[in-house]
Amino acid sequence: MKFKIVHDTPGRIRLRCGGYYFDKNQEKSLEKTILSEHYVDSVKAKSVNGGILITYQSDYRQELLNYIKGIKQNQLAAVEDESEDIQADFKNEIIKMLIKRFVLRRILPYPVRVAMAYFKAFPYVKKAVGSVLNLRADVALLDGVALGTALSRGMYSEVNSITFLLGVSELLEEYTRKRTKNALADSLAMKIDTVWKKNGENEEQVPISTVKEGDFVVFRDGAMITFDGVVVSGQASVNEASMTGESVAAVKDKDSTVYAGTVVEAGNIVIKVSAAADNTRISNIIEMIENGEVHKWVQKRTALPTLDREYDFNDIAIITRAAPAKIYGFRDRGALTPGYKADIAVYDINPNEIDPSRQYAEIEKGFSLADYTIKDGQILVKDKEIVKVKESQNIWVNVQGYEHEEQNVINKIMPFFTQYYSVKWENYPVHDHYVSNPIRVDVKR
Repeated sequence: MKFKIVHDTPGRIRLRCGGYYFDKNQEKSLEKTILSEHYVDSVKAKSVNGGILITYQSDYRQELLNYIKGIKQNQLAAVEDESEDIQADFKNEIIKMLIKRFVLRRILPYPVRVAMAYFKAFPYVKKAVGSVLNLRADVALLDGVALGTALSRGMYSEVNSITFLLGVSELLEEYTRKRTKNALADSLAMKIDTVWKKNGENEEQVPISTVKEGDFVVFRDGAMITFDGVVVSGQASVNEASMTGESVAAVKDKDSTVYAGTVVEAGNIVIKVSAAADNTRISNIIEMIENGEVHKWVQKRTALPTLDREYDFNDIAIITRAAPAKIYGFRDRGALTPGYKADIAVYDINPNEIDPSRQYAEIEKGFSLADYTIKDGQILVKDKEIVKVKESQNIWVNVQGYEHEEQNVINKIMPFFTQYYSVKWENYPVHDHYVSNPIRVDVKR
């Protein structure tokens, strides 16, 4: 089996074989094959990008790589759909819980059942104590209080009943999460075998696995885009709901970026491939979902699971510089362009020589202090030392054309503001005499 190492830390390694190097129904077989080695702890394989995530005993790295090299893809057995395994595992766990609950309780003596009650309740009580220490009123606190109260009153049968029901609810939650994760990953997967590759003036239908970065591929009405890339000719309306959730199609023309998993609703475009099938954003999303790389707490309480990847250095420049300037309507700053304000920060980081997944400490250190800071063409910081001080400017945007809507909003909130706030409305606006060295930017509706 051929592969490349895309991430490597002691005891955890991610390999990439290439999109659909092995079939989806061979994923389980490959996982079981690698798990058969005694030094392997867990394996997760995904056919959409040929990714294999492995945790293992760190002393056996070379043995692991040699073993995987010796696996022959055509000898991997086909296994039924993963959803059936999830269903079977759920049934087995439910049966085990029922046997423990209704059979063992009739066999075990009373002192043993009392000890089991304390043993089962301990994790819940421990979580409840943590909630109290952190001043949180949550479900863990309620569970712990109920079990603690029952134990203090000697209601051991009730404790066992409560822990049984809590165990069933946790099993149902895990089963639902796995089914949802499996269905989501499957819905995002691109079930396309061939694409139209452009060679000069000619087009030929080729297998998706043969397309490489730099190739030119044609997508027409109704086609799903299978690669990340940049449009080199044509124009099309592209539905990007799978990536952004936005229902309105985006117009893509020359120099626009498109992503795998989006759909051409109307028009024709030719793109230059920047990421092949095994390294597109959509394949990384699927891999992240499959490998459960976002903690359940984060999934429930933040929007992080919707992010398909980490920011690269170009993204950081856009979200911190170019995007704010564009949003606020500035036409003289936010980009390294002739005629723009020379407001520049230079950091001691070479994006081509640093790996963010490993050298995060160097990145944090590099961004903590600028080597050079240039403001309006004047050098204020040189070699990390302040060499000149310049008076700050306060830029403010004067939005015109929404006065009527603004007044309507004020009229709606004013009664609530007057009734519930202890601060007067007049204290909220920033008056002119507080704004030193102002720069006014007029933006019309």
